[in-house]
Formats: sequence, structure tokens, C-alpha cells
Amino acid sequence: MKKLFTIALSFVMLMLFAACGKDKVNSRSESYYVQTDSCHVMGYYGVNVFGTILLEEYDEDDIEAGFFLSTKSSFDGAEPVQWQNLYQGSFMSVILGLKPDTKYYYRAYVRQQGKYHHGKTLTFTTEPAPLHYVFEVQLSPNTADLILGVMGKTSVKLTAKVLPEDAVDNTGVFWKSSDPSVATVSNGLVSAVAPGTAIITATAGEGSYSDKCVVTVKNPIPEGAVDLGLKVYWSAKNLGASSQSDAGYRFAWGETAQKQSFPASTYKYFDANETPTKYTGSHGHEGGSADNLLRLLPEDDAAHAALGSTWRIPSWEDFAELLDNCTMSVYPADNPAGIKFTSKKNGNSILLPYNSFISGTSEYTSKKIYLWTNEVEEYQNEKTKKYMYSNAYLFTLDVIGGVFTVDKGYVKRYSGVCIRPVCD
Repeated sequence: MKKLFTIALSFVMLMLFAACGKDKVNSRSESYYVQTDSCHVMGYYGVNVFGTILLEEYDEDDIEAGFFLSTKSSFDGAEPVQWQNLYQGSFMSVILGLKPDTKYYYRAYVRQQGKYHHGKTLTFTTEPAPLHYVFEVQLSPNTADLILGVMGKTSVKLTAKVLPEDAVDNTGVFWKSSDPSVATVSNGLVSAVAPGTAIITATAGEGSYSDKCVVTVKNPIPEGAVDLGLKVYWSAKNLGASSQSDAGYRFAWGETAQKQSFPASTYKYFDANETPTKYTGSHGHEGGSADNLLRLLPEDDAAHAALGSTWRIPSWEDFAELLDNCTMSVYPADNPAGIKFTSKKNGNSILLPYNSFISGTSEYTSKKIYLWTNEVEEYQNEKTKKYMYSNAYLFTLDVIGGVFTVDKGYVKRYSGVCIRPVCD
């Protein structure tokens, strides 16, 4: 459409030249054959040049007309630019790709029987290039994982590209870390300090434009852990398991000792009336005392008690990250032992085995996955409006008709459920 508009505009301008009897920039005596007419400068990058054939009779098939254009008055090395439109003896050419703020010389020519005839040499000057201002900052990469320790990847170099490159307000890139206690940045070099997440921002254009990189710093990969490229490392097997396909031990929520049976009467944090004595949130169980605890403390975390360091029972957010960043498949396909999670980030995988859980004296078995989270359920009774803290959340995964079904379920805290540890 732009090209059609340019041609139409050029045709109209040719009509105007023809209708006005042509602008006689040079006299007929200077060249009997051709006249150089005025031009139309197209900003800083192009020009419309015009000329007129002065011959009263000529055959368009036997004549060539056009222009010579150069930054030199001698036209040394200039190549002819043939006409693009001809109307009643007036012709024109559109020439693009010129240099900004530059003086050019041009002259029309007619070539007949192999001989060039030139019109008068005229000049024009292109306009200065417009000033460019920063309109975008592109940071690469936009995510980075760093690992502490001698063998870990402790730093990464970020590259900031400021567009356009010739922006007048590009006085340099300003770097900032949202949390220097996790990661610092200097001139684009990000260095790990401690586990956590920090957002590195690169800003340019007097602070108007920026881009970000999310940096995750993790501890060295501990023995028995699998790096899936997530915020936490996942254990290669369930707590107490002998292999990936083994379900491992079951634990009551908030207890660190193994048990074979799981009646309410033996639960550590229930009294004789099955009233919770710990992890009673900010409201207290049914109006009782509140301790503002909803997540397991390390002292009550079976994974931490067994493995130490920063191992713990996963939160629901950990399970959600696992689901968001992995593909799931029944494994092995011929005799399924569980669900295989394969990381979309690095291709590593873990197997969550099918298992069962025990509540009281009943064992609930099926080809499903039940795993504790580290969160107690805070439930408000609709009638009494009082809060209850008798249950804890668990991650459940089932395959129904080939469709993976995930649920944030809950059971009594004294129930025996398997644990898949994670490590920060």
C-alpha cells in the first residue's frame, strides 16, 4: 500500500509539473535534450527527483532518461538511475537510502543512440536524522539458577540490550538486585550469596525502561536429591523407602517416629477429647488457645528429623510448582508402579509411587498417590463460625480414564501418610 501511495503521489506531482508548464531551472540552450527540475526531499533518507525531456519528437523505445546522483559535484563513480514514471515529457525517480544531513548533487540525463546528454546540476540537502530515545531494554537471560558451593554455578553474566542503540538518552545501564542478601549484581555479573530468590533489574533511558531476570539461588545438591530445575530439590524416593517404587514409611502429621497403627488416642498433639494441642492457627480450635502455627516446625517435621540439613515435608506450593514444570506419565507403562514426573526445564525425573494411607485402624488402598504437605487445615464451621484444626492437607494424584486428577485433600492429623521430602 505504501508503494502504491508513493507512485500515486509521484504521478500527481508529475501532473503538476506538466500542467504548470514545467519549472525551467535551466535554459534550453544549456541542453537541447533534457532539463533538470526541482526535487522533493523526503526527510533524512530519500528524494523525489524530476526532469523534463525537451525534444519535441522522440520514441520512448529509443530513448533512455534518468538521473545521476552523487555527494560529489564531479559525479565520479555515480551510476545512472533510470526513470520510474513518464508523463507528457516529465519523468521522475524515487531514490532512497540516502545519508542524513548530507548535500547531494543531481542532474537529469537523456541517453539517445548511446550518447548521454545532461541537464543542469542542482543540489539538495537531506534533513538531519531525528533524535532517537530509548524505547526498550532486553535482558538475557530472564531466569537463572545458581548453586552455592565450590562445585556449584555461583555466578552468571547478564546482557542488557538497549534499543535503539543510538538513543540519545542511553547514558548506560543501571543494575539493581531486589535482595542483595540472596544475590548481588555488578555491571551485569550476578553472584550468589544465600538460598532464595532475587529479581535483577536492568534500567536505561533515564529510568523509564527496564527488564528483569529472576535469579534462584539454591544450596548444593544433597545426596539422594534430584534437581528438576525448581526452587527446591526433590528426594529421589519417599522417606524410608528402599527404592523409587517403594512407598516407604507412613507418619502421623507432626510426628517424627515410625508407627504401625494410627489411632487418635496415640497422636502426639491431640488430648483425650481429640482436641488439637498444637498447630491451632490464629483462632484456636473451636475457640481454644491459638498458637498462630499453620505449618510444621522443623522439630515436628519427619523429613527434617530423619535427613537433617534443610530437608522438610513439601508445602502445597512445592507440589504446585512440580505440577506446573513437569510432564506426567504412568510408569512403567506395562506394569505401572506410579507416576513419573519429568522436568520441562532440564529433563530430570522422579517417580511418585502408588501408595495407601491408614486412618485409625483402616487402610485405604488404591492406585493413587497420597503424600503429606506441611500445612494444617484451617476450617470454619458454618453453624458455629468457630475454627477447627483437626485435619492436615495432603497431595493426592489419581489417573481416571487416562486423565491425571490432582486434589488438595485432607485427613485427620493422626492418619498415617507417606512423605516425599524436599530440600531447600
